[in-house]
Amino acid sequence: MAYRYQGNSNAELVGALEEDHLFQDANVKRAFLSVPRASFLPAEYAHEAYKDRPLRVVELGFNVSAPHMYAFTLEHLHIQPGCSFLDVGSGCGLMTALGAYLAGPNGTSHGIDIIPKAVTMSRNSVQNIIAKGVRLGTVTFEVRNVFLPDKEHRKWDRIHVGAACSQKKKFYIYDLLKPGGILVVNTFPLFSRFSLFSLSLLSSLLPSLSLLSSLLFLFSLSLSLSLLSSLFSLLSPLSSLFSSLLPSLPLLSSSSLFLFSSSSLFLFYSIFLSSSLLFSSYFSDACW
Repeated sequence: MAYRYQGNSNAELVGALEEDHLFQDANVKRAFLSVPRASFLPAEYAHEAYKDRPLRVVELGFNVSAPHMYAFTLEHLHIQPGCSFLDVGSGCGLMTALGAYLAGPNGTSHGIDIIPKAVTMSRNSVQNIIAKGVRLGTVTFEVRNVFLPDKEHRKWDRIHVGAACSQKKKFYIYDLLKPGGILVVNTFPLFSRFSLFSLSLLSSLLPSLSLLSSLLFLFSLSLSLSLLSSLFSLLSPLSSLFSSLLPSLPLLSSSSLFLFSSSSLFLFYSIFLSSSLLFSSYFSDACW
């Protein structure tokens, strides 16, 4: 896998990602070749630039995702020439710059972050690569919290949320999309540790989990319902048989039903939670 790769140059890293079939769109590959990761990292992290793993920039308080996650995300964003792209939690500015390359001269790419030093570094990094001859669309950065009202009421064709976003708050971000737009966001759903969502505006009314998590949910729920059904079928004849002998049996049956229902729901929750956590171990590398 590319995420185990430790290269010495941008070209070698891109080659490793290509071997892992992470580039379905040739434009995404060209963007990676034109916008090197090293140009967006502090000098002291330069030796880590072409290793396919996430980095923590302690001094500035943000993470830089692994290169394979940039590729995976851009493939799902489908940024086309002329698109407007919003990068929320832009950090070092690399995703914003890659988006600007894909959006082209008629597109716009706007990065926002709540850390002023990160925004300043991003601006400098973009200016440096433009000075070296890299052609990007319009690139801007802003210190702003995406959950605060935007005075300009801007809408975007594509939105990427690099920082983790709660299930509740991601619906606010949907409102920033233009009709038919695409949002890729890291979220913390109720049961699983991490899921990656790639959703269009038309489907945003329905909360969704990853495919495997959804299947695990349905399996666990059906198992719990089957157990409850079996309980009812067992207790019903017993209740009618002994109700005349034991007046308290209806109460006993009700208590048993309550206890068994509670235990079944707990079993359902436990199966789904543990399964989702096992599955999310795959995404823990992928999403940071």
